Amino acid sequence: MAQYDKVNSQSDSFNSSCWNCSTNLTTSSVSSTTPPTVTDDSDIWPWRVGLFGGGGTIIACVGVVSNIVAIVVLAHYRTKSTAPFLLICLAVFDTLFLTSELFLETLTYLAQGGVISDSYRDFIRPIYCILFPVPLLFRTNSAYTILLITLERYTVVAWPLTAHRLLRPRVARLAVVVVISFVLVYHTPVYLAFSCSTIFHNKTQRNVLKFHRTSFGKSEFYNHVYHTWMNLTVHFWIPFLLLLVFNVLLLVALKRSKTHGPATNDTQNRTKRERRLTVMVLCMTGIFFLCELFPAVSFILTTGLNRFNECSMNCNRFSAVADTIIMLNAAINFAIYCATGRKFRDVFRQVFCSRICLAHTSGGTTTRNSRSSSDRVENSSRKISAQPGHHDSVHQGWSTRLRSFFCCSRGGAPRGSGPSRTSSTVLSSVTFPAETNRFAPLRAVRKSLRDEGPR
Repeated sequence: MAQYDKVNSQSDSFNSSCWNCSTNLTTSSVSSTTPPTVTDDSDIWPWRVGLFGGGGTIIACVGVVSNIVAIVVLAHYRTKSTAPFLLICLAVFDTLFLTSELFLETLTYLAQGGVISDSYRDFIRPIYCILFPVPLLFRTNSAYTILLITLERYTVVAWPLTAHRLLRPRVARLAVVVVISFVLVYHTPVYLAFSCSTIFHNKTQRNVLKFHRTSFGKSEFYNHVYHTWMNLTVHFWIPFLLLLVFNVLLLVALKRSKTHGPATNDTQNRTKRERRLTVMVLCMTGIFFLCELFPAVSFILTTGLNRFNECSMNCNRFSAVADTIIMLNAAINFAIYCATGRKFRDVFRQVFCSRICLAHTSGGTTTRNSRSSSDRVENSSRKISAQPGHHDSVHQGWSTRLRSFFCCSRGGAPRGSGPSRTSSTVLSSVTFPAETNRFAPLRAVRKSLRDEGPR
């Protein structure tokens, strides 16, 4: 969430920065036209390109897929709680953050480091000039959505009756709209502080886009009041303190709800489900809190610096680690849901595993099932025939029924009045399903009748 600083402290040169969480540091990843010198950036680029560029690209790709899967699973929740809706919103914000970070940041670092074609920077420059604050917008939305989820869980656990009346889907949607509106309004100065202009570069002999500050971006209010103190408060102090307070209160409320549980079975089951969901949310918010400490420390360490080479070696490495952890935090929620949420695992199996099993069953397991069914029929037939006195009674009973049925099949004529092999011919044309246990003795009867021949 300290993504301002890397752009805010840049000079009016081609060394505008990527939009990441490194604070007050600038490198030439998008707007620069020449690569940095080895002397200045020999230690910076292995961490920036290798860790953040390469590792961040992998994390973004895996995180986008896992967040989409989480959205599908959470959409199949059958509950009146508003927590699944808020978790879906969080997954949407994280997915958009990782996507924008992938195309605006990590791939541009790979292009700058020569891992992919440098033409990617030429392609992304005009897009970057318009969408450069987008990763920060979605990251801030994610932070305050997590705060909403914590408040919702605390209300459900501490005041369940009040939560049943108050926490409606309409209220949850309104809260998310309020958060999005606040984030958009708050970050309006960022759009006003920077601009792009086309200039002719003598060394490359072509027109390039220059990312530079406006007069508002150079003002005292923007650089010291808004950028330093307001950002530190809105992006760190408010979420951190509120998450810490409400997580502690939530743990106390969970402990209290266990000792003073409800009496009815239905209420107990509902309380257990809400408690499991609360534990999952607690794990998610705890990991978020730990991951956000890294960009907070990076924000403090790099305040007032303009370039990466103005920071120490350890500072550069730490800032690269902080940027990567921010992306990891946005991609890890699916793993947290699977590890701590029993209902999430059950719904995941219902949504995905059941379909895979159905497709597998319809394709290759039909023959195996029929074989196993035939084996069960054979075993049951052997067990029945092995019983003393049972085989003869069953044989005689089925013989009598079949003879009376097939003898009367031609207009009710007696057995001896028809053709000599009428019963044997008719019986030979009849097939009995091997899968049905009640017809298992018919095979033996059919064979015995066929051996008897005409009388």
